[in-house]
Amino acid sequence: MKKYFSILFIVLLACQTAQKTDQKDVITVTILPQKYFVDRITGGLYQVNVLIPPGASPELYSLVPSQLKDVVRSKTWLRMGHVGFELSWADKIQAANPDMQTFILSEGIDLIVGEEEEHDNHMHPGGVDPHFWMSPREISIIAENTLKALVKLYPAQEKLFRENFEKLKIDIEEVDRHISEVLVNVQNRSFLVFHPALTYFARQYGLEQVALEKMGKEPSPKHVKEVIQFAREKNIRVIFIQKEFDLTNAQIIAEEIDGNIIQINPLDYDWVAQMKETTTNLKSALN
Repeated sequence: MKKYFSILFIVLLACQTAQKTDQKDVITVTILPQKYFVDRITGGLYQVNVLIPPGASPELYSLVPSQLKDVVRSKTWLRMGHVGFELSWADKIQAANPDMQTFILSEGIDLIVGEEEEHDNHMHPGGVDPHFWMSPREISIIAENTLKALVKLYPAQEKLFRENFEKLKIDIEEVDRHISEVLVNVQNRSFLVFHPALTYFARQYGLEQVALEKMGKEPSPKHVKEVIQFAREKNIRVIFIQKEFDLTNAQIIAEEIDGNIIQINPLDYDWVAQMKETTTNLKSALN
């Protein structure tokens, strides 16, 4: 496999000089929501290459050779930072295009380390939770870091980028107000989720996220039992799960608490729409 990738790198690098001059510059990002922000800031001036396709998990996805053609053509890679895929593939991606500039967009974010315990709110020691984009407060930092990177890459377009950024900023602030207004009066502020994708969301809006998955691993029978007991005590009847995850374990929980499953899509392209949809679903579950 390594030999195959090495040969492919050489071939793709050789083809780089043969690209047509009328093609748009390529900007590589890690996840689909990033494309939304790049498109909004640039006004669609550039081709945005998304490394993790819809339906794939950022923690488990493996790059396929055919994706490297766009990496080779990329002027930059805008990394989220701390995403499992990025940590595993950074060296190979950079080797495919040594001249590609890389920017880490999570700089300045108040990072959450580890995952919350399901009962007492203290934090496990462990890796950084990478789901920053699910909080308007944190996405504002990511958007600003994206703007700074793009201005550095394309200084001639700074005026356009800043004008578009100001419009985007207004939309982010409106989403924040919307979420605050929708959730302000909910009484039960605890919710169940299979994969802890709403950690930063929960922190910003004073909610308690209880995750079935712990430290990126399938739940043990003991943990499943504890989550079921917690849900019964809190009268929780809904478990959230991302669309790319298998429903089996979530269905077990739902049956035990006489509840149901709601699928969410944090990796949707349209960040504004999916944040509002997630909020609507949370309100329904928390009431």
